Amino acid sequence: MLCDLLASSEVSSGWFSAAGPQVLVPSNGAANEIARGLLARFRSGFGGIVFHTPETLARSLVNASGSFPHVATDSERSLAFRVACNEIHHPLTQALGAEALFQRSYRDIRDTDMSVDEFEARAARGRVPLSDPQRILIRIARLYEKYLSQLGALDPADFLSGASELLRRGAPIAPQIVFGFYDLTGVQQSLILALRDAHAIDSIYLPVPLEAGLALPPYSFANRAVTLLTSGRDVAAGGPVHLPDIGLREFATPHDEFRETCRAVRRLLDSGVSASEVGIAVRSIEPRDAARLERYAQDFEFALRRRSARPLRSQRIGRSILRLLRLRSEDFPRSRVFQLLRDGFRAGSESDRGIDSLDRLTRRHHVAGGDGESLDRTLSGLAIREPESAARLDAYRSIVGDLEQLCAPWSEPMSGADWRKVLAVLLQRFRLETEEDLAAAAEIEAIGELVANGQRFSESFGTEIIAAAIESADLVEGPSGLPGEVWFGDVMALRGRSFGHLFLIAVQEDRFPQGRTPDPLLPDRLRETVGLRTIGDGRSEEELLFQLAIDAALESVTLSRARSDGFGKLLRPSVFLQRMARPEAAAEGKPFPESASEKRARVMHDPAAASLSPALRRRIRLALSTGQASQFDGIIPVDQALATAIRGRLAATSPTYFEDFGECPQRFLFRRLLHADEIEDPEHEPQLNRRDKGSLDHAILETFYRGLPAASFDEAATRRSLPDTTRALLHQAIDREFDRLDEESPPYNETMRRIDRAMTRSALERFVAHDLADLAEQCLRPEWFEYSFGTDRHGAPDYPNPVVLDLGHEQIGFRGTIDRIDSTPGADGPFKRYRVVDYKSARASSYRSLRKKIDSGHKLQLALYAVAIEHTLGLTPEQISGIIKPFIPNGGAEQFGFQLAETRERLIDNLSHFVSAILAGRFPAYPDDEGSCRYCPLNHSCRTRHDTSERRTLRRTESVRDLLAEWPE
Repeated sequence: MLCDLLASSEVSSGWFSAAGPQVLVPSNGAANEIARGLLARFRSGFGGIVFHTPETLARSLVNASGSFPHVATDSERSLAFRVACNEIHHPLTQALGAEALFQRSYRDIRDTDMSVDEFEARAARGRVPLSDPQRILIRIARLYEKYLSQLGALDPADFLSGASELLRRGAPIAPQIVFGFYDLTGVQQSLILALRDAHAIDSIYLPVPLEAGLALPPYSFANRAVTLLTSGRDVAAGGPVHLPDIGLREFATPHDEFRETCRAVRRLLDSGVSASEVGIAVRSIEPRDAARLERYAQDFEFALRRRSARPLRSQRIGRSILRLLRLRSEDFPRSRVFQLLRDGFRAGSESDRGIDSLDRLTRRHHVAGGDGESLDRTLSGLAIREPESAARLDAYRSIVGDLEQLCAPWSEPMSGADWRKVLAVLLQRFRLETEEDLAAAAEIEAIGELVANGQRFSESFGTEIIAAAIESADLVEGPSGLPGEVWFGDVMALRGRSFGHLFLIAVQEDRFPQGRTPDPLLPDRLRETVGLRTIGDGRSEEELLFQLAIDAALESVTLSRARSDGFGKLLRPSVFLQRMARPEAAAEGKPFPESASEKRARVMHDPAAASLSPALRRRIRLALSTGQASQFDGIIPVDQALATAIRGRLAATSPTYFEDFGECPQRFLFRRLLHADEIEDPEHEPQLNRRDKGSLDHAILETFYRGLPAASFDEAATRRSLPDTTRALLHQAIDREFDRLDEESPPYNETMRRIDRAMTRSALERFVAHDLADLAEQCLRPEWFEYSFGTDRHGAPDYPNPVVLDLGHEQIGFRGTIDRIDSTPGADGPFKRYRVVDYKSARASSYRSLRKKIDSGHKLQLALYAVAIEHTLGLTPEQISGIIKPFIPNGGAEQFGFQLAETRERLIDNLSHFVSAILAGRFPAYPDDEGSCRYCPLNHSCRTRHDTSERRTLRRTESVRDLLAEWPE
């Protein structure tokens, strides 16, 4: 509309000159859109038009009066506000996020064209008593304004108010065309009213249609601005000349939505549509949205044009300096040190080589972190066990020593000039390799200059001030403006733009409309009293933005959303979609292969599918979505070379491996064959991890039982609690093993180690009391501890070779270590009984009804240990039993035991089927909430576990053995 006016012959002849029209627009995007429209009409270019935003208009007015004030930058305002918050010693100012909360409330006051003094006076006139947080806000605001004054800077609200005052005093200004405003802040309103009173408004153009002088729904939010701008004036109202074609698309996940949006853009470009006529918009851009869209845009060979502001803290140099500032207060955690090294920070001579091997070594030896002194204790303890590893870890010790020396100067607050020097020294520790690195270094240097100038109002700054300045800084990257780029931005940046074809994505309940967060400092009731704009729910503004986004499309607009987030959470459609029609999509002329979602839609909407039953239609849909031989995806091709490698692995394997297969074959595939397992993070473990705690408990029980007199076993038959002498022996064993552990592996957290020791005493006292009573009742005595066969992990093995088991079609070998073997004292020959014991540190609920679970193939480890001692000790199955002994008793012993003679045949049969499935490459996922999924490293990404339809299919099977029996050949 404005382009048509400016391009008309009677206007353009007079205005396209040095004294051409001046246009006041709400944003640079609106100015760019007007310029683009004019270029479409004047191919050879044009000149003489001046575009102003309220801020640039105010600057031109103030500068024309002979004044050139410095308007505080975002960084200067943040620093001044941050220091002001730190000056107020109150629990509220120390709360997380308090600074942002106070700054938001202050900004609302000033943007309403109200000073802090006026706010306080209005509250007094309205007889509204100010609360303690509101009085703190006023104190912080006055300190902030004082600091800005000491910097010689103006707050932006004061700058705009000053420009308005100049207009009221008669400052000369050219007539302005006011274009595109649908909302005004208080200071903007004051400026435009001053323009009106100075008769400096030529004409007004609103982006919303009017009826009887008002904007009707869904444009009604604009009525406040409409009333202000149209009072006594003729205005030109906008709105679409015709409604564009509106399409609605739904997708299974956001990945599908972004991919198919890019596919549709590619089709438009291939059909001859210019890239400048295509836009992609979202209510607000999240980093993951931008990453997804850019990735799929590259796949479909087109570029995105967007103005991005990447946080400095996400760039490697900014991120590393931020970590360095907090490294000493966090006690040099291991993960932070290695993150620094991987981000290119040079710390000593070892920082550029061997990072991965050093990382694995510190994980393996549970080096959680600590300064040089604590690392020296750790290395001295490690030297007792593994002197070679301790020598290799000296490299890590030297890196931490270098970091300690580097961080030492800022242990106390420093002056701004000193911080500028420190930041310059830190930048020298990085190689600047890309343009982004140069931009980050320049931003760090700017922060150094900022705090150096901040000495005008603060003598010293702590690390939290510098860290907060880095966290709030952005690396702004403008659009390249190259031809062939598709515009991408948020709905706010879309204002004033128009496209032939627009894609509005992520139109979901939690994204569009966006919710409003109430202001706890200035509630709506107080805002109404003093004349501040209320927060409300923002629904009317969101509805206006939604309608303006649709109006921005000249030919077609496509609204899309995802039905779920891809991890089981359902996403509801936006309430704004309820009035949208659902058109039918054409499927012809697609230059790219069909996606899975398009294929499902085409098959399920085929007329022939209308006669199918709902159950059959659902099965077809599941089969199409899976695209594999089974719903569980577990088939891998096994050639001769792979079969040979698997047989080599099965020639000497642990019984635990087959227990993994019986619980979930897919976990067996990833953990045991592909060695994809969890990595240890010792700095994130406040207590001993499960494996180390289990080894420690085993060593305590072995020491205790070996030193327990025979009389104590007889005494246990008559009482359920421990005698004082027995309890003293147990405590001695616990203290001896914990003292050894403290010497070999000094604790990173001494308090947690003391808690571990106390909890171990309590748990083992109860366990030993029950265990001694059970031994007396069964007439058994511990005979072997940590009995090993085929492995030397715990010293010289009791039986040197793996136990070989013939399954008929294959032979497999076992090696391992049995926690304990009990036997009947005094008996001999076939009358002597043996019992294999496996300790469990917790309740071991998943081992309840052990006999049944062995028969179903679900729990095989202990049964295979029983088969192993049958071979190594030359026993018969009738002599052997097994039992699980949890440290926290939760049921009778009969629930956790079995007789080998009763389970051996079924055990061998299960092993035969499992080995056949392994060699055939069949590894279906079999989730089990009882416990097998709890410690699986794949539990967060297991599709079967999180897919409701596939879990429903499992109900007809009771075990992996049943599932394999139904496996398609």
